[in-house]
Amino acid sequence: MADTNKNMDNEQTVYYDNQNQASGGVPHNPYIQQGVQQNPHNPYVQQGEQQNPYNPYVQQGEQQTPYFQAEIPPQIPPGYGGRKKKSNAALITLIIIIILLFFAIIGVTLFIFLHDSDDDDERSSSHEFSSEYDRNEEDDDNDGKSHGENARESKKESKVESETEKNTAELTEAVLISVPDLTGMDINEAIKYCADNFVIESDRQYSDTPYNKIIKQTPEPKSELKKGAIISVIVSSGPDPEQEIIIPNVCGKTFEEARDELEKLGILVNSAYEENKNAAAGQVIEQNTAAGTKIKKGTSVILTVSTGSGVKNLDNFYGAIKNTNASSQLKEEKVGNEMHYYDASKVVDGDYSTCWCEGRGDGGIGESLTIEFNDVYSIEEITLWNGLCTNDELYRKNCRVHNIRIIFSDGTSHDYELKNGWENRQNVINLSERKETSSVTFVILDVYEGETYSDTCISEISIK
Repeated sequence: MADTNKNMDNEQTVYYDNQNQASGGVPHNPYIQQGVQQNPHNPYVQQGEQQNPYNPYVQQGEQQTPYFQAEIPPQIPPGYGGRKKKSNAALITLIIIIILLFFAIIGVTLFIFLHDSDDDDERSSSHEFSSEYDRNEEDDDNDGKSHGENARESKKESKVESETEKNTAELTEAVLISVPDLTGMDINEAIKYCADNFVIESDRQYSDTPYNKIIKQTPEPKSELKKGAIISVIVSSGPDPEQEIIIPNVCGKTFEEARDELEKLGILVNSAYEENKNAAAGQVIEQNTAAGTKIKKGTSVILTVSTGSGVKNLDNFYGAIKNTNASSQLKEEKVGNEMHYYDASKVVDGDYSTCWCEGRGDGGIGESLTIEFNDVYSIEEITLWNGLCTNDELYRKNCRVHNIRIIFSDGTSHDYELKNGWENRQNVINLSERKETSSVTFVILDVYEGETYSDTCISEISIK
């Protein structure tokens, strides 16, 4: 029964006995003889007869007769056809997937084989190229890397090396500093000057170079050193006290000429003055150590200098003035109904409301004013009223002298710094020693700027 139902799933089979086949079946039911009424409950059994439980095609109590199979057009019960088609489609799909997977595996295998072959050739080429640059050890370490990875790493390393060399060069260039010329500088000034860039190491030796001045340096000026490098210098200890020199004859020379000559030999110079009608003022008429005498360096020599017809104390300053002149002056101008003048004579008119005003209009640095005497006088003090001292407002509006140089008739000079502010407008300058001179010149070195004008003014000068 089970085999029969299984066959019905594949194709419908009808069984006939020889008698039914010979007599012919019912046209609408091949299982019932023609002329016999069909059982409504079982189309295979005649009406009124009981169905054989073991074979629905044979009546109960009758012996099954031999039969043969006859194929008829399939009559598939409802529901069997859909399952058959779905089963066939799934099977075909599975077969196609298996075939595709098979060819995919073959393709992947071929691709890996060919790719590995190309990689072997490229690694061989890369190895030969790297050997030209002594890169064998690096290639041995990179056996597991592809040629593309090695090439990228090689480019990356080359770029890093290039950038490193560039940065190193820039860094080296940045820290190299030009060595300044320190010769002739005071050792203390040189140390301060180089404090930010170099370290100064010094040694000393006796020399004709003035004491504490740098004689020589190593390395030479304009050399280039790294920041923090050492510069070695030789500093003068002055003349060797044990060295003897022969003093020259300086009589007949001006005091300045005689002094410079002796100081270069390491001799200290002092001066004394006396009236001498036969010698011009400022001329050396005597030296306390005779020419040709051997003396040690550092020894003092006194030179006697002529004052001409006689040196007088400057008891009457205004009466001793011969002339005043200036390198420039502001042009006169009319203020209200009055004319205002700014020439050099205004500094010696005894009026603090007037002034000499330089005419350049840019502060007047380098401009000068000279007072000439009618004879040689001995002076020791100079009083200067700085700025336009008419009132506090005009004082602030105009420039005032900050640093000034005072030059005497013998050519010697001294620089002084003047105070600023209305309360400090009067500046008293005491000379270090009395000075015999026939003129005094004042040179502007630096100024305090005015709030409104760029002209520098001096209201009054007094000398005694």
